[in-house]
Amino acid sequence: MKLEIVEQDPEESGVRRLLNFGHTLGHALETVLSYGSLRHGEAVAHGMRFALRLGSEMDLGGELPGRLEAILDRMPLPPLPKDLSLAALLDAMRRDKKSTELGTTWVLAERVGRGLMVDSLRWEQVGRTLEAFLASADE
Repeated sequence: MKLEIVEQDPEESGVRRLLNFGHTLGHALETVLSYGSLRHGEAVAHGMRFALRLGSEMDLGGELPGRLEAILDRMPLPPLPKDLSLAALLDAMRRDKKSTELGTTWVLAERVGRGLMVDSLRWEQVGRTLEAFLASADE
């Protein structure tokens, strides 16, 4: 399925962008953790959880975030380190190819089978949500 999407959109200018769900924070986690304590899929899964939280704050997804969280809960996902730096994660995300001075593009879950590209979500909102996300990961 992924190959079909990549062939359909080789320049990553349309539907292929949806494959980045969870990758913005996932790549930042990999960078900050020096590619050591999380596998790529684990980092992306944490990123998916964060994207679900961002979407929920925007009233997206209805019951979908809860359903996807339940699926992710069944995976043996290692916890995030307790000493993760909010500033370091935000800095890593600011260096993402999808980022601008104002914010970055996020793939959020709109409903089952439908993702939504949200351009330039402001860093202030991302920072507040990420701070709460990291605090809840410590619980």
